[in-house]
Amino acid sequence: MDPVHKRKALRGKLLNLIHAYRDDGPMAGVTRWKPRRVYCTNQPDHTDQPGQLFVVKFLQGQPGAAALISEVVATSLLRFAGFQTLDPFVVGVSDGFAQSCNASSDYPYRVVSGLHFGTMHRDDVEAGPPLVYDDLAKPSEVVELWVADTWLSNIDRQVDGNTLLKVTTSGKFRLIAADQSDCFCGAVSFCSDQMERRMCTARTAPSIQCLAQVLFNHGGPGLIRTAIQRVRSCVPLINNVINLVPEEWWNISRIDPERVRRVLENRAGHLEQILHPDQWEVPHGGTALFI
Repeated sequence: MDPVHKRKALRGKLLNLIHAYRDDGPMAGVTRWKPRRVYCTNQPDHTDQPGQLFVVKFLQGQPGAAALISEVVATSLLRFAGFQTLDPFVVGVSDGFAQSCNASSDYPYRVVSGLHFGTMHRDDVEAGPPLVYDDLAKPSEVVELWVADTWLSNIDRQVDGNTLLKVTTSGKFRLIAADQSDCFCGAVSFCSDQMERRMCTARTAPSIQCLAQVLFNHGGPGLIRTAIQRVRSCVPLINNVINLVPEEWWNISRIDPERVRRVLENRAGHLEQILHPDQWEVPHGGTALFI
């Protein structure tokens, strides 16, 4: 089976296809991609209407297609690595739904029929990042996510809402990795001919607060090295994840999936040189003063 047909055959092994039925307004108008709240159904003829509420990122040109690829690839790899993420879906948009959106002055961009990206809407989470160390139910998640974001070259984890918080029975929060649209050094870089070069030279990813405190209190270099091994366990799954991306997104973005595989494998092999775990070997780090 040739690569194109193989990708099409494997699509849906992780991501389910749903169908946009009714727009319910903007989700976060201040963000770049301006996602929408959309009721989606499992059936293309909407016989199961009104369906469930999703947050949909509509494909918006070449950088927008790159952002959707980033969402699928990065979110899927994070899930394989054991991180909590929002449940990802491919959202089918009919000609009729697109026309109704484009007839509304409420939309700041043109919606096209075809495949888009969505996550199931959740009302049981809070927008992060967490403000203080004591809010964390599992502090090591901060470091583990930082290492994974460094592998993926995620440039905006620290932005409000890109990490969500799920309260536990203790009253503290677990982390949910949300919004992976700006991995690969950002969507514009991702769909440029400079992507591989920038990924090869990219340094550590920005992190949410508390990173240093978690490192000093929870193992320092050992915690980083363990997280690196967790990332590397996902390398054999890269091709499977790439195959989940709809073919039309590769075509619109003009990104070569082979380049994506190559940069992820290469970057996984150099994480020690990028992250420098030994620099966190600080005697009595747990008693350090944090300013």
